[in-house]
Amino acid sequence: MVLDLRKKAITYGIDIFFDSAVGGGKNREFYKTEDDLGSLKDAVLLDTCRKLELISDTTYKKLKHILDMRNDIGISHPTNYTINAFELLGWLQTCIQDVLNDRPTEAALHVQVFIKNLKPHNAPIDAARQRQIESKISELPSHHLASILRTTFGIYVSPETDPQVRKNISVIAPTIWANCLDEPKYKLGIILEGYNTNLHREKYELGEQFFQVVGGNPFRSPNERVINVDTLLDQPLEKHNGWNNFHHEAPVADSVASYIQE
Repeated sequence: MVLDLRKKAITYGIDIFFDSAVGGGKNREFYKTEDDLGSLKDAVLLDTCRKLELISDTTYKKLKHILDMRNDIGISHPTNYTINAFELLGWLQTCIQDVLNDRPTEAALHVQVFIKNLKPHNAPIDAARQRQIESKISELPSHHLASILRTTFGIYVSPETDPQVRKNISVIAPTIWANCLDEPKYKLGIILEGYNTNLHREKYELGEQFFQVVGGNPFRSPNERVINVDTLLDQPLEKHNGWNNFHHEAPVADSVASYIQE
C-alpha cells in the first residue's frame, strides 16, 4: 500500500508533492529525490495524497483506519487485541481495490501537467495562451492553487531557473495569487524572511521580485513589514526637499502603499 502511494506521488510530480508534504521551510532542502519519500511518515504520505486528490476521501478514511490499527496493535504496542482473518482479508481488498485501482482526479492531473510543462517552457507565453491558463487556474480548488503557488514560487527563486521561465511565471503568478487563500500567502512571506535570515541573498532578492509582481507585500512577515516600511518612511522628506521632488516622491509613496492591504 505504502509503495503504491509513493508511486502515485512520483507520477504526480515529486517537487510539488514535497512542497505540499513538507512545506517551504528549512526541512524542504532534505527532500529532493524519489528516495527521500521513505523519510516521510506514513501518515504524512497518506494525508498529502488525500490533499492533492491522488486518492479519494473514502479511500483515505479506509487507509487511515488500517494505519491506525497497524500502529495500535503492532509489535511496538503490545495489546490483547487480535486481528481475525476476515478483517485482514477486508483490509487486503481495500489495498488492492481502492489503492491500486484508484486514480488521481481530473483537477489533480491538470495541476501535474501544468507544473511539468512550466519548468522547461522557455518560450514566451502569448496573450491567448495566458488567457487560457488563467481560465483553468480560476477553476481549480483552493488546495491545488496553494500547491501551485508554492511550487511556482520555488521555481522563480531558484538561481538555476531560466530567465524566460521566470518571466513566464511573472505573467501568470498574479492570477494564481488572486485566486489563492490568504494562509499560503502568509506562509510564503515567512519563507521569504527565512531566505534573508539564512543569508540566501539571491533567493531573497528573487523572492522580493515575486512579491512585487503579485502585489504580495501585505503578506510579508510582520518583522519585515515593520523594517521595510520604517525605512521607506525616512525617504519622503528627503525626496521632498531634493531636486525634482514631484518625480521622486511618487515611487516612494507607491512602495509604502504596497504594504497596505486596504
